[in-house]
Amino acid sequence: MPFVDLLKVIANDFGVYVSSSDTKADILDKLNKFLIEKYSFGYDVVLIIDEAQDLDISSLEEIRLLSNLETEKDKLIQIILVGQPELRDKLKRVELRQLSQRIAVRYHLLPLDRKDMEKYIEHRIMLGKPKNKPIFTKKSLDIIYKYSRGIPRMINIICDAALLSGYVEETFTISDKLVKEIVEELGLDIEEKEEKKSEEKKAQDFNEEIRRRIWDIEKRLSNLEIKYERELELTKELASKEKELELRRKILNEKLEELRKK
Repeated sequence: MPFVDLLKVIANDFGVYVSSSDTKADILDKLNKFLIEKYSFGYDVVLIIDEAQDLDISSLEEIRLLSNLETEKDKLIQIILVGQPELRDKLKRVELRQLSQRIAVRYHLLPLDRKDMEKYIEHRIMLGKPKNKPIFTKKSLDIIYKYSRGIPRMINIICDAALLSGYVEETFTISDKLVKEIVEELGLDIEEKEEKKSEEKKAQDFNEEIRRRIWDIEKRLSNLEIKYERELELTKELASKEKELELRRKILNEKLEELRKK
C-alpha cells in the first residue's frame, strides 16, 4: 500500500475528511491540525497499525513523518506497530535504521502456555456475552493447543471456525471430533502428516539399509563358506597325498633294506 493511501486510511479512521485530490502534504497538514485540536483538549491520540509486517519498506520508513508531528514539549501521536515476527526482522534492515531508533518500547508476545490459553479462550467467549455459553471439552482444548502452539492468532482462527461449525450443527459443546475436523479443513495437520511421512520414510530407508547389510553379510558368509569348503577339500587332498607319499616312502625303505641284505 502506498504511503499516501495509508495516510488516507488513517485520516478516515480518525474522522478527518480527505479528498481524492489531497497530496501527502495536504493529508499530513490536516492530521496535524486534528492532533493539535485533540492535544488542546488533553486527549492522547494513539495510532495502532496491525499486521505492520505487510507494509513495504518505504511506507514503514515514512511512518516517521507521523512521529514528527509534535509540539515543543510533547508528541502529538503515539504509534504502535503490531505484527508477526517478520516485522522485527524488517526493522533490523539498514533502510529502517532511523525508524527503529525511534521505537521506545519493544515487546515480543510469547506463545501462551496450556493454562493461559484456556483462560484466554474463556475471556474471549465472555466478551461476546453469549446467551448460551459454548463449552470446549478438555480434549478439544488439548487439540487446539497442539495445533495453535499457544499462538493467539492461531487460537483465534481455530476457535472461530470451531464455534461457527458448532453453530451450524446446533451444538454448544465443542468436541475434540469437531476441532479435529476444523484442523484438517484448515490444513494445520499438514506439517504433522509431513513429519509422519518423513518418519515413515526414514523408517523405510532404515529397514532397507538393514536388509541391504544383512544381504551383504549373508553374501560374505556364503563366500566364506565356499572358501572354507574349498580349503577343507584342499586340506583333505593334501592329507591324502601325504599318506600316499608316506606309504611310498615306506615301500621304498623296505626295498632298500632288502637290497642291503642281498
